[in-house]
Amino acid sequence: MNGLEERLKIGLSDAFKDFIKRSNYGFSQWRYFMVGNESYTFKHVLNFNLESLFIDFMQSLKEWLEPEEIVFANDGYGGYYLWNTTTDVVLFLDTDDGSKKALLNLKMFLKKLESRG
Repeated sequence: MNGLEERLKIGLSDAFKDFIKRSNYGFSQWRYFMVGNESYTFKHVLNFNLESLFIDFMQSLKEWLEPEEIVFANDGYGGYYLWNTTTDVVLFLDTDDGSKKALLNLKMFLKKLESRG
């Protein structure tokens, strides 16, 4: 992941790196969780081992991303979870309409996600 940080010119927090390692780039089943009265689906953590493919993927979404945002997961329906490395907030990107919605700070997001069976 260090090479990825250099190529993206973004520092990844220890909490984020630990989550990627714990999730092993995925979960055995889809996760569902609520933020407010909105329901979200969490399917895959993206594979950060394939650095060049990941960089290409980030480039394909650049019209929706701020420089400090990194895509780290998807919902299986064309939506993506972004982490803003400056504000430490996780956002949901709906690629159907290009809308972004701030969800929770990274620590609370991971706690909510990982508390699910």
